[in-house]
Amino acid sequence: MTKSKSPYFFLLIVFLLTACTTGDGKPLAKMTYDHLAPIPVYAASYEVINDKGETRIEGFIGDPAQSITDYFRHRYTPNGSNGKLVVRIVDSSITHRMLQSDNRMGALLGVDRDDEYTIKAQVDVQLYGSGAYRFQEVRINATQIVAISEHKSLVDREKLQMEAIDRLIGNIDKETQKILNEKFDILN
Repeated sequence: MTKSKSPYFFLLIVFLLTACTTGDGKPLAKMTYDHLAPIPVYAASYEVINDKGETRIEGFIGDPAQSITDYFRHRYTPNGSNGKLVVRIVDSSITHRMLQSDNRMGALLGVDRDDEYTIKAQVDVQLYGSGAYRFQEVRINATQIVAISEHKSLVDREKLQMEAIDRLIGNIDKETQKILNEKFDILN
């Protein structure tokens, strides 16, 4: 004699299957930068170097060092006759801490907390053999902090984490363009 499955079992299966998609039923997209039109720089060559390697921690979906590397590989293109532009990812880190609830009862019970992630990156923008200088270098330090409620779904958490990496890259790129335009004078 076999027992029939509990109706709760079927509800659990349906819940688990819907939890792995975004609100519109599509899986979360991978962060790529193929849609960007490269910006020409007046240099004979351009290289992106990731000295840091992989930066990952448990509970965080992205690797900021790899995302920065991928971004800069698509961002600029050499369009000159001399000099070499190098963007070097020197360091990248993610730290995590749990923020207690602002609600007194939530803090007492240890619920209603937020995960806070601090994402940091150091990027060196280097120019070799261009203009009056043999070598120029400027370091960019960038930090992005994101707090995510423990009540957020996995998909929403991943989306907020990727948006934080995207904002970090945007800040680094803004500084890079300023350096290329004002200090190196190679932005076409």
